[in-house]
Amino acid sequence: LSDFLIDYLPGYNKFRSVSMTLTIANFCIPALGLLGLYKITSTPDFLTQPFTLFGKPLGKNLHALIFAFAVTGGLSLLMYASPTTFNTFLSGEELAQFDKMSENADAQTSEQIANYMDNLEQARIAIFRPDALRSSLLIIAAFIAIMLFFSLKYDKRILIVIIGILIVGDLATVDLRFLNKESFGPKQAVKVPFDKDAAITSILADKDPDFRTLNLAANTFNDASTSYFVKSIGGYHGAKLKRYQQLIEFRISEEIGTIRNGFGQINEAMKSARNNAEADSIYRMIINKTLYSIPTLNMLNTKYIIVNPNSPAMLNPFAYGNAWFVKDVQMVANPDSEVLALNKINPKVTAAIDKQFETEVGGFKPVYDNNGSIKLTSYKANALAYESNAATEQLAVFSEIYYKDGWNAYVDGKVVPHFRANFVLRAMKVPAGKHKIEFKFEPAPYATSEKVAFAGSILLYLIIGGAIFMELRKQKTAEAKA
Repeated sequence: LSDFLIDYLPGYNKFRSVSMTLTIANFCIPALGLLGLYKITSTPDFLTQPFTLFGKPLGKNLHALIFAFAVTGGLSLLMYASPTTFNTFLSGEELAQFDKMSENADAQTSEQIANYMDNLEQARIAIFRPDALRSSLLIIAAFIAIMLFFSLKYDKRILIVIIGILIVGDLATVDLRFLNKESFGPKQAVKVPFDKDAAITSILADKDPDFRTLNLAANTFNDASTSYFVKSIGGYHGAKLKRYQQLIEFRISEEIGTIRNGFGQINEAMKSARNNAEADSIYRMIINKTLYSIPTLNMLNTKYIIVNPNSPAMLNPFAYGNAWFVKDVQMVANPDSEVLALNKINPKVTAAIDKQFETEVGGFKPVYDNNGSIKLTSYKANALAYESNAATEQLAVFSEIYYKDGWNAYVDGKVVPHFRANFVLRAMKVPAGKHKIEFKFEPAPYATSEKVAFAGSILLYLIIGGAIFMELRKQKTAEAKA
């Protein structure tokens, strides 16, 4: 089933966990069980009726019930008694990894690896066995309840209550492993899940409408605390854009390494400083050289860098800002060439643009205006506004991720084309003079779905109203006849 869905269900192969198919079993098996329970309780002689499979009689429904009990209950008990008969508790990847580790290891290390593997397997078996036993006990209890109902013919509501208690008990014992009293905290802690440290407090004092922060004091790409307060270069999301992930792998990670190396050089150079003034000079020289040498982070407007959460964040004076005009355009063959160009160009001066946007660029060669300006005036997640002023037509690069599906660009209220630059950013030609530039997220499918949802709601209300009217009319007719 998983293979079929991966091959034919659109978008399914983009899921982070293709084990999502298990939810089908999670729904269908209980649903079939409830249908069977309904048949048993609603049809008095159901269990004595003949059971057929593909048109062939195979006994009574009672025999099928006993067979189902023997298979499910028996397998559960067998899994409890001998867990490794049907299951493996170490994956093939783990075994291959352990084998590779043992290849060049000495005897003592190999023994430690073998002990670790054995302990890991035993730990997983210890988790698995109680669940197998619990499942078998639940199956036995449900089977006994149904057989007593069939033999004693007691009220079906008693059977439903018994099965309901078993279901709730099963759910509760498992659910409490994941959500229990330890999962709850004071109301205030839920409202403010993270504390403001000195670094975050210093950043929040900045009234700039939009900038980004790089937190080196945390796990940069798996930390949520920074993004809770400010816009972050890192952070975590299960549906991260593939192109941005590629930028992280090809450029950002390398530039983070450059920053860390810079701090290492500072620590080493400080040892030779003869006084505070010389130490301060060494620090400024190395840190400025380092921050200038991270063009990708600068084009992403990384205005602050958190090195120590207990100290104010470091201001990056070389961040390019929200938008800027470039002096030159470098057309490249494809996205691979575009990201590789970031190793060579200065994004503050040159924009690398994929040739697929050649029509939008139209052979444009910027005549750079030294006195020209462009600045962000309003920021919302789905609407950004800028003001530009230049004596000649310019090419502007915006420190925002390019995503063509839904984003529209406007100059003085008129839709204009925009395109991708520097692998991830937005760019557009800006006319000479003073103009208002806007980016708005206006996905057509969303607008269409809003209209369909509204029409569906109206239709639903009409159906409900019609049903009420017909019921009242039916009652009135019955009363008139009486």
